[in-house]
Amino acid sequence: MPRPPSRRIVSSLGEFELIKILQQTLANCSLPSPRGIGDDAAIIKPTSDDEWLVSKDLLLEGIHFDSSYSSYQAIGYKSAAVNISDMAAMGGTPKFLLVGLAIPPSHPLAHVQALYRGLRDLCKEFRISVIGGDTVASRTDVCISMTIIGKVKAGHALCRGGAKVGDSIYVTGTLGDSGAGLRLLQHRSTQQTRQLPKSVVRFLIQRHLHPTPRVHLGQLLAKRRLASAAIDLSDGLSGDLHHLCEASHVGAEIEMSKIPISSQCAKYIKNRHESRIDLTLASGEDYELLFTVSPHHQQPLKRMAARLGHMITRLGTICAHQQGLHLLLEDGSRQGLPRNSYEHFPL
Repeated sequence: MPRPPSRRIVSSLGEFELIKILQQTLANCSLPSPRGIGDDAAIIKPTSDDEWLVSKDLLLEGIHFDSSYSSYQAIGYKSAAVNISDMAAMGGTPKFLLVGLAIPPSHPLAHVQALYRGLRDLCKEFRISVIGGDTVASRTDVCISMTIIGKVKAGHALCRGGAKVGDSIYVTGTLGDSGAGLRLLQHRSTQQTRQLPKSVVRFLIQRHLHPTPRVHLGQLLAKRRLASAAIDLSDGLSGDLHHLCEASHVGAEIEMSKIPISSQCAKYIKNRHESRIDLTLASGEDYELLFTVSPHHQQPLKRMAARLGHMITRLGTICAHQQGLHLLLEDGSRQGLPRNSYEHFPL
């Protein structure tokens, strides 16, 4: 039987006792450094054939997560997934993770341990070693800061700036699931939500709380030089496509009818009378990969995806920068593609 959660609170431990407990929680993550966690920096030996990738994400309570409808284990899992997805977008192999945590002294220890178990579970899946971090006291809210380190073969990293006119635009998986899941979590008591099949509700909530970083496909795109540019979908299709096009100095046209949605998301849209355009273009946090492919690489890409069972969908085409970004609607009309994804500092 699992041990009951501890009733101790963080302030009863002190910083260094808390660190010891977290070291024990992460004991199953193999550490390459002979000294493990505890020094001022981790020791990692690079190889001459690889390039090291480093990315950081900051997650704030009330902005990126809400413990009123998300368990701390799910918060930890998703915090790791956000970082791992950055490695997937670069075609890299995630290797090491550093975790920074700011937490009120009165916070229950059980919540902190659950958060670390959640991130540990995903790290074990991808064989990522947690090699250190920092813990500090905050006045009110929880803040999670993660730095991830990965590697990719020299010269093979996928970047945002390589798309060319005539390239096709592809996306993995389905879009809108996470946004629908978030709205269900925020309005679980409404009558409309109760009218949805429980399997649909579970699927969409799972897609929001436990996204799947597309690491394997990203690695294959990089290794086989199939993608000319790539980005992960964290802010939403419209915003992230703008990021990619700005970096590549190109425009784009997306076909609305081609945007893939799951059957569960389609049922949600019908039940809630929501806009498919708003949900799939702007809601974000699907953590799928958006990437571009030159015409002579499309057939090898399709064969690889079919052989390995990866779901990919062609959304549209890269065009000249002066043509801007457009959405081709199902009635044949065109409209400008607004940048209506989430922004932390909107103008």
